[in-house]
Amino acid sequence: MKVLCICSSSTVSASLPDFIIFFIIYHIHKLESAQFRVMGPGHPVTAIVGENIVLPCHLSPRMSAKNMEVRWFRSEFTSVVHQYHEGKDQYGEQMPDYHERTELLKAGITDGNVSLQILNISCSDEGQYSCFVQDGSFYEEALLELKVADSFFPRVNPWMVALSVILVVLFVSIGLTVYLFKIKDALQRELGKCFYFSNEALSMLLKLSLDPSPSLIHHPSGFITPGSVTLLPGGVGSSKGWVYYRGSSEQSKTETTSASTQ
Repeated sequence: MKVLCICSSSTVSASLPDFIIFFIIYHIHKLESAQFRVMGPGHPVTAIVGENIVLPCHLSPRMSAKNMEVRWFRSEFTSVVHQYHEGKDQYGEQMPDYHERTELLKAGITDGNVSLQILNISCSDEGQYSCFVQDGSFYEEALLELKVADSFFPRVNPWMVALSVILVVLFVSIGLTVYLFKIKDALQRELGKCFYFSNEALSMLLKLSLDPSPSLIHHPSGFITPGSVTLLPGGVGSSKGWVYYRGSSEQSKTETTSASTQ
C-alpha cells in the first residue's frame, strides 16, 4: 500500500509541473498571436495620377510580421491587391489591374511595417483598401481610403481652400477700398472747383444772353457760341471767372477778371 501510495503520489507530482508548463506555454503562444492591432493612417491618403504612392500600415505593438500573412484587398477579401504569405509575395489571386504595380515594403517588416506601394496611380485606384494581417488563427485588419487627384488639379485640404478664399476676399476688399478712395478724392477735387464770377463777369454774361450778335469771351480751353454760354470753373477762392464760345470766322477774346475773391 505504501508503495502504491508512493507511486501514485510520484505520478501526480511528476505530471503537475508538466501540466503547468504546458498551460503557461499555451497561453503565452495564444497571447503572442493575439496581442497586436493593425494600424492605418487614420485619414485619407491623397495621390496624383501617374505618381507612386505608399499606403501606410503597421502592427501595434511593433513586432515581426515576416512569418505572418499580409493581404491587401479592395471591397472584397478576394479582390486581392497584393498578398504576402509564407515569407514571399503571392500573385496567384492578384487582380489584373494591379499586375506588376504593387510592392510590399519588406525593409521594415521585422518591425511590423506592412505598408504597400502602388506604382503609376490611375483614377481607378481611388477608393477603400483593407490591410489584413493574420498570425495563426488570429487576424486583424485596418481600413484606409485613397483619393486620386488629376495632376493639373490636385486635391487639397479643406482648410487650405478656406484660407485661400479668405485671402482672396481680403485682397479684393483692400483693392476695392483703395479704388473707392481714389474715386472719392477725384470727385472731391472736381467738386472743389467752384464757379466764382465777379459782378462784371455776370453782367457781361447777361448781355451775351440778350445780345445775339457774335462776340467772343475767352477761356483757355476754347470758344463756344452765345447760345451755349456756360459758366466754367475757377479754382476755389479764385478771383477769375471765365466764359467762352466758338465763333464761325474771326475770333476776338475778352477776359473778365473779378476784383475780389468769392
